[in-house]
Amino acid sequence: MPEDCLFPISIPDNRIVSLEYDQQTERRKFVVRQFNGRQLWETQLEQECRNLVHTEETIWLTGEDSLFFSHDCGRNFERFPLPLKEHEKVDILRIYEDSLIVCLHHPHDRGDTILCPRILRLPPSGEEIWSAELPIGPISYSGIQCMSVENDWKLMEKPPWNPENFSTNLTDPVLFSDPYTLITYQDQRSGIGIRYVLDFDTGDLIWVSDPGPQGHACALPEGRLIMGSLGYGAYHSQLFDNGSLKTKWDSHGITFLSDSGRLISIQLTNDMSIPQQLVELEKDGSVIQISEKLPGYLTTDVIQLSDELSDQFFYFWRGGRLWRWNPLWGLTPLNRVGHERDSCGTLQKIDERRLGLYLITRFPGKIKPTCEWIVFQT
Repeated sequence: MPEDCLFPISIPDNRIVSLEYDQQTERRKFVVRQFNGRQLWETQLEQECRNLVHTEETIWLTGEDSLFFSHDCGRNFERFPLPLKEHEKVDILRIYEDSLIVCLHHPHDRGDTILCPRILRLPPSGEEIWSAELPIGPISYSGIQCMSVENDWKLMEKPPWNPENFSTNLTDPVLFSDPYTLITYQDQRSGIGIRYVLDFDTGDLIWVSDPGPQGHACALPEGRLIMGSLGYGAYHSQLFDNGSLKTKWDSHGITFLSDSGRLISIQLTNDMSIPQQLVELEKDGSVIQISEKLPGYLTTDVIQLSDELSDQFFYFWRGGRLWRWNPLWGLTPLNRVGHERDSCGTLQKIDERRLGLYLITRFPGKIKPTCEWIVFQT
């Protein structure tokens, strides 16, 4: 795969679609490839696009001020105009219950003016269902310190500041759990963010978090959400239920729910002195270790597959290999692929028997990374 390929998405008929940089136009182009990397066709785009979403019938791209959609697997794209306000740009797109959820931002906020981000919900036909403005003011967090000439270079807590480029965070930016939508924005310079819970039907703002470091989040059934915090000394997760935060666990990671109701979490921390394992989050706030220490740090999302007997299997990549967890058999190491410290990637479900792993490896001393698309038969 080309080294400038944004994370590709698997589609039917053993094909992958992606956005790749075009040297001539100096912007991304849409490319369709076979699983072996052979290019089938490409389409030039009228705007720089960086977000790709695929449904059964349509491919959606996010441009700077519009969406673009295709019903013929990307051979042709049509513009989908958006009702933007001055200075607004498209951030990301998510699709839920046949609705488009478009997150907007102001990429060049500077100085004393703070422009609030906005969320749009629209049907594929284009009429606005609702628009929600997300409140934001100067932000602060007790874990951040600073020094400056104004305080004679003494280390002190950073006073509140206006965020710059307040946009969606990279991990779990938008999640849905009926009747709620969880959206996370963060100051891209400091990493301090705010979580917002909205009513999916009306767009009403239900709850707003305090500013803080944001980690992984997880959507559970019946309007419950797990919100993780990581960085600046924070290392915990909390359960949002019935409009407020409830149970707190002294652990952070990628969490998933088994059919029997067990909350399993793959621990993630940037403090390498803390052992990282597979743990179970109990209802009373306790954290139970259920595996040995895991290698590496960078971890893909978890993919659930079921076999002919409807047994559950949860797969993820971490530390240079594929892993599988089952409620009865526990954690099992599978194929070795990639490198423990120099690789990262995304794991996708192709069908009930196959997984696709897009892996990027950046070797020390080399400018260009190695990009691979690997298919696993489970």
